[in-house]
Amino acid sequence: MDYDTTQSGYCRSHLHKCKKDKDCDIGNDILQKSQCSYGQCMRLQWCPSEDIECVGEENCLTEEAYIDFMNYNIWFSANVHFHKGHIDITTTDEKKSTVYPTENANTYPIKDLLRMANIEPKTIAHNGAIILVNVIFKCQLDEVDGCETSIEVANVDSTSGFNYINNHYYDENGIEKRDTIRMYGIRVVAVATGLGTRASFAMIVLQVSSAIALLSVAQTASDFFLQYVVPERRHYIEQKIIITEDFNQD
Repeated sequence: MDYDTTQSGYCRSHLHKCKKDKDCDIGNDILQKSQCSYGQCMRLQWCPSEDIECVGEENCLTEEAYIDFMNYNIWFSANVHFHKGHIDITTTDEKKSTVYPTENANTYPIKDLLRMANIEPKTIAHNGAIILVNVIFKCQLDEVDGCETSIEVANVDSTSGFNYINNHYYDENGIEKRDTIRMYGIRVVAVATGLGTRASFAMIVLQVSSAIALLSVAQTASDFFLQYVVPERRHYIEQKIIITEDFNQD
């Protein structure tokens, strides 16, 4: 959005409405006169004052341009470091763009990012938006090409959005002028998360040894339960303990 103004003294301010001259009296005649003109106060400012509601109307100084951002793609390059495995996984050296929804894609259309963030494009046309993109690496570190990549997208701010103002000052025939350019867009905050797994011989030995040790515990626990807890424990005891004749008699 582009708006052209000159520094020419007092003019009607669209931001300061009034019904009579008294409504414009702020106690500072240098900044604002006690004068109501066509429902607006006369104020010292860049003239004419910007009227956002005037966009697209006849004799309006504001020019508005829209970019068809829905046809743009974003290529994500990321790097993660697995400090315990002493391994770096990176996609910064990829030379080819792989567009979503292809598996392990590195390039995503804007329309898909907005869809993942549950944002309707028409709702951010005038304020922009900030979205968070988390590039996730799921890696089997024992394999050479054991990584799968995906993304998660979240809406950070689509209300106040992402926008800023750039003022361009210049002199034309001795008159100082200013072009105010308001820019609205989509800011993408990108982070990377790595989830890595690797087979450990020490952990395998620990798990097997723990399972062997727990076998005796399971036997003792089940024996106690059958002898003292279940209603039919008498039958279990009778089958477990069988009294035989004494073979030690002389």
